[in-house]
Amino acid sequence: MGSKVIICTDGEANVGLCDDAFYNRTADFAMEKKVMVNVLGLKGDNCNLKQLSKLSLATGGAILKIDPKKLGTEFSKIVKDEVLGN
Repeated sequence: MGSKVIICTDGEANVGLCDDAFYNRTADFAMEKKVMVNVLGLKGDNCNLKQLSKLSLATGGAILKIDPKKLGTEFSKIVKDEVLGN
C-alpha cells in the first residue's frame, strides 16, 4: 500500500445514510489507488462500524474501537507504524 487514511468516528451518520454500494465503490477506489483505510471507532452506546469496517477489511487496514480518552495514544500508534511489505 502507498498511503494511509485514518477515519475517526462514532459510527453514526450525521446526514443521511450511505448504502453498501457506496462503501463497495469507496473500497474499490482505495484499493485501486493503493490506499490503506484504518478506522478508529469511538466507544459508546451507539458506535456502529459495520459499514466502515468494510473499507478497512478490503484495504488491509485496522479496525479499532477505542476509548475517546485514549484517542491521541491510539492515533499515534497507527501513524508511527512502518509498513514493511505487502
